[in-house]
Amino acid sequence: MTFGARDGAVARERPWWRNGPLFLVLFTAIVPRLPHLLAPIVGWHSWRQADTAAIARNFHESGMHFLYPAVDWSGAGPGYVESEFPLFSYLVAALYGITGVHVVWGRALALLFSVGAALYLGHLCARYTDRWSAACAAAAFSLLPITSYIGVAFMPESLMLLASVAAIDHMDLWSREGREQDRWLSAAFLALAIAVKLPELFLGVPITYLVWRRLGWRMFASIRVWVSSAVALVPPSLWYAHANHLKAMTGLTFGIWERGTDKWGNLDLLSSPRFYSSLIFSSLIERHLVWAGAALLATGVVLLRGRRDLGTFSWWVGGAIVYCLVVARGNAVHDYYQLPVLLPLSLWIGRAIAWSLESAPMTPARIGARTLVVAFVVLSLLRVPHFVRKEIAAAPLVDIGRMVENITPPGSLLVVVDGGDPTLLYHTHRKGWHADTRTLTRAWLEARHAEGAAYLVALAPRFALPDAAPELEMLQSAYTDRSNRNDAYVFSLGDPKSAGN
Repeated sequence: MTFGARDGAVARERPWWRNGPLFLVLFTAIVPRLPHLLAPIVGWHSWRQADTAAIARNFHESGMHFLYPAVDWSGAGPGYVESEFPLFSYLVAALYGITGVHVVWGRALALLFSVGAALYLGHLCARYTDRWSAACAAAAFSLLPITSYIGVAFMPESLMLLASVAAIDHMDLWSREGREQDRWLSAAFLALAIAVKLPELFLGVPITYLVWRRLGWRMFASIRVWVSSAVALVPPSLWYAHANHLKAMTGLTFGIWERGTDKWGNLDLLSSPRFYSSLIFSSLIERHLVWAGAALLATGVVLLRGRRDLGTFSWWVGGAIVYCLVVARGNAVHDYYQLPVLLPLSLWIGRAIAWSLESAPMTPARIGARTLVVAFVVLSLLRVPHFVRKEIAAAPLVDIGRMVENITPPGSLLVVVDGGDPTLLYHTHRKGWHADTRTLTRAWLEARHAEGAAYLVALAPRFALPDAAPELEMLQSAYTDRSNRNDAYVFSLGDPKSAGN
């Protein structure tokens, strides 16, 4: 087995994925994720997974109306929510129609999309390096702790990654060879990426570069360029306009357009050195690249220095930097927001890995690089339990949800003291209202009961803090607790103690 080739060499004699490279990519993209395939929706980012899974389940149970994604935290309303394009949830719901509701199908679909993203990444990188460097790039991306976890999470991020890298790959092919089918495939994948995750608009930076690379100034006079741009932008625009209409109907939203929350920019962050140090060192270098990957990235940059044909990846990184600045708050709060940044960086990491494994005379530099490769693999695998630990700690949520489901009649509306996290509500298989101990009053509960709320559900730790003691005392004195556990409460709002129960 021979790793690597001369810098700039492109494997033209046979497909890049033949034999060893394909096995390497499939192994790293599938095997480390298999133990997590049957995990319940608890723990790390469970709030995001619970909403995605709830939308899929509601599609399945309410007639598969694609234009009306619905969440569980809508009170007595229909639950229609302003959300990104719900294709992922809809596909899972279609599988539910065949087998029934099983979380494994959402995770399996995410795994399938993440494998597709890795293969597309290898296909793209092979045009800029050799086949083994391309395979190592795809394998390294798959092994990164955050991609390893998200690659099997009940979230649409894997679909977004697949659509993103496919859009770049097909436009790069069109820029090189001029095949029209690649132009339109790129536009379609770009439309999907933007619809699934609006911030993927930043892909317009490398896409524009690729169009410029082929047409130069003529791009502005090309009808096909404008039409393909419309293909990429009009469908997402129509979806988000419809989604905004749903928000106007129900008031429910995932905050797609909210500035300064966990989505779009924040000027205070952009003027803070701490934001940049945290994003670069704490997030990218430490958490995602686990230090050794950052060193391999630097090695790859040195190995590929002077290459003038890497504009696709350079502009891709440039667009990703713009994305990090525009979606500053999101990147500061959520670790998986950096996934689009990690895609183009994998080219340089893959080249460094392949170079370290080449059949060439051993030098101190190559020995050091091989040590970094071992460290990268080991540290990446060891970091995954960091995500799983939260799932182990939150495992009782599943049993509590099953207990609530047994206690409450089907269709019961609940008030769930969850601070806005829909995970527990999802596991009860009921709908209702979010609540917080700080705003919980008898009058508010009576108002919800008048709207149809039958029970209040809460985890005992929610009332463990001293400032929540008055609210717990109010509940215990006013309502009957139907729970059979000491770590949760199920108060019957229609069964007040003052009525003699």
